[in-house]
Amino acid sequence: MKNKATIDKVLFALLILSIVLYLAGILVSEKGSRVSTPPKSETIHISLNGKEDSLQIPLSKIPELQEYLATVEDQEMELNRINSWVFPAEHGLYVVLEYNCGIKLCDSILIQKKGEEYFTLSLEQGMVFKTMFFAPDQTKAALLFSYPLQYKDTYFTKDKIIAINTDTLQKLKGTNDQIVSELTVPFLEYKWRNDDSVEISIPKVDEYSDEKIAEWYQTERAETEKRVVQYE
Repeated sequence: MKNKATIDKVLFALLILSIVLYLAGILVSEKGSRVSTPPKSETIHISLNGKEDSLQIPLSKIPELQEYLATVEDQEMELNRINSWVFPAEHGLYVVLEYNCGIKLCDSILIQKKGEEYFTLSLEQGMVFKTMFFAPDQTKAALLFSYPLQYKDTYFTKDKIIAINTDTLQKLKGTNDQIVSELTVPFLEYKWRNDDSVEISIPKVDEYSDEKIAEWYQTERAETEKRVVQYE
C-alpha cells in the first residue's frame, strides 16, 4: 500500500508538471506569434510647403525608420505620428523626420533627396527639432535641437547644433564646439556669420547650471554674449 501511495504521488506530480509545461508552451507560442502589423503603404508621404503636392519616399530608403518600425506593433499608427519638415537647397531636397515621439521629445533622421536617390543621417534621440538653416553658399547647414527644462517656476530650453556638409551629409566639428554640440545653454539667436562659421547669442551667466539660467531669465535687462563656432 505504501508503494502504491508513493506511485500515486509521483503520477500526480507528473500530471501537474505536464499541465504547467503545456500552459507555458501556449504562452511562449502566443508571444512568439506576436508580430508587427505592417503599414498599409510602403511609402511615406511628405507634404511640400503645405500644398497638395507631396513627396513620396519609399520606406526601404529609410533604414533607420524601418528598423524602428520593426519593433512596434502598429506600424501604420507610428507612421501617422511622424512629424516632417522640408528644406529645399542647392544640393538637393532635405527632409527632417521626427519619430518615436513621447509627449514632446522625439528621435530624428535627416533625409537628402538627390534626383531619384536618397541618403539618410541619424540625428538625435529624445530631443525637439527646431530648424535647419544653411550657410550662404549652402555647402554647410546647421540643425538646431532643444531639450525643455524647468527650474522652479521658470521654463527654458538648452540647445545644441549639428553642423553638416550638405553634399556628403558628413557631420562637422567646429572650434569652440562644446558650447554648441552639447546641451549647455539656451541659444537666444543663431545665424551663419559667413560660409564657415555660426554665431550664437547666449545668456551671460557665471555658470551654465539650471539655477543660474533660470535666474537670468528672471532678471530685467539681462546681459547676453556672442560665441562664434568655425567649421572647416
